[in-house]
Amino acid sequence: MRGRYWDSNLADPFDAIHAGSWTVSGSAQYFIYPYGTVDMATNMGPVVTVRDGRSGGPTNWDNRYAAKPWVITCSSTYGFQINLDASASFAFYFWCHRH
Repeated sequence: MRGRYWDSNLADPFDAIHAGSWTVSGSAQYFIYPYGTVDMATNMGPVVTVRDGRSGGPTNWDNRYAAKPWVITCSSTYGFQINLDASASFAFYFWCHRH
């Protein structure tokens, strides 16, 4: 297995897996995550989960928050894009594997 799993700043075009997390502050409806400073040799397959900042945070277990839809709208050798149904800060956690 080849790859630097947690450091997209040093990404190699032939890395097999990327993994990590990112926080988007403010009021955003989308975010584009680039794999690094160079494009990957082939398209990667992102597997992502999102925690919406309006929910009260990761330790607010008993909230009555109604989740909003989100989706990965683009995936290429450059990176991937996440779109949310409403503007909010959010965090996402991901891993991407080579196709």
